[in-house]
Amino acid sequence: MGSAKQHRPAWRYDAGALLWQLSFTLSGTIFGQKRLAAERRSLFFSLDPSSGKVLLDDFQPLDPLSGEPIGGGWLVGIESTHEQLVYLHAWQEGSPLHRGIWALEAESGRHAWSRPDLEHAAHLPEGILACRQTSFAGFPERTYLLLDPLTGEERPSLDAASHRMRASSEEERQGISLPDEGVRLPDGREGGESIVSGGCVAGAFHESQHGGWRSSLRIWKDGREVYGDVMEERGLMPARNNFLRRGDKLYYIKEKRELVALPFS
Repeated sequence: MGSAKQHRPAWRYDAGALLWQLSFTLSGTIFGQKRLAAERRSLFFSLDPSSGKVLLDDFQPLDPLSGEPIGGGWLVGIESTHEQLVYLHAWQEGSPLHRGIWALEAESGRHAWSRPDLEHAAHLPEGILACRQTSFAGFPERTYLLLDPLTGEERPSLDAASHRMRASSEEERQGISLPDEGVRLPDGREGGESIVSGGCVAGAFHESQHGGWRSSLRIWKDGREVYGDVMEERGLMPARNNFLRRGDKLYYIKEKRELVALPFS
C-alpha cells in the first residue's frame, strides 16, 4: 500500500505491559493504566499529547494515610479527570463497587487530596458528587454530598442526589470521540467501525482467520487511503472500540501494549 506511507504516526508509546485504561486531562495530558497480571500489579503513566514525551512511568500511587499502594497495588482504576487532576478508585472487598477517591496531578503523580471514606458518583458542574455508604435499622443507605474537585472539601448542597441526572459522560467531559459501529467504510466494507473528522475517516474492520481474529485500522483523507496498520493479530476476539479521537489526533492500541498517535484533522 504505497499511499499508506504518506501518513505517519506522530509518536508511539510502548507500555511494556497490557494497556488497561486511558484518560485525558483538560490540556490533553494522557494518563493511563497498565496491568501486569502475573505480578498482580497496576502501574500508571502520563504522556505529553503533542510529542509523546513520557512524563511519568511505572508509577504506583500510595495511600497517603496508610503508605500502602491504593487497592493493594492491583485493585485500582481511573475514575475521572478534572483540569490537571486525575481521580483513582479502589474496589470494595469482594465487590465490584468502587471505594475511595484519590486525586493526583496527572503530570507528576503528586498527591492532591484523598477521601478513602467516599465513593465517586458523578462529575457535575458544581463539583464531584460523592456518596457515603451507611445503614439504618440494618438496611443500607447512601448519603450524597458535593466535593470541591481541586481540594476535596465538602460544598453545601440542598439536595446533592438530585444533581446526578445532569452529569455528563466521561467521553464528553474529556473531549473524546469513540467509533460508531456497524457502518460502511470508504472501501465498501460493511459492518466496520469509524470516526469521521472533516475529510478524514478512520475505519476498523475485523476478520476471523485461522488462529484468531485480525483487527485492522485504515485512514482515508478526502476519499483516498493514506494509512493502514494491523491493531491486533490472532486475537481471541475482535479488538473493538480500540481507537479514539481527541483534538487533532487519533489514538489506537497495537497488540494490547503500544499506544500509537496519528495526526487526524
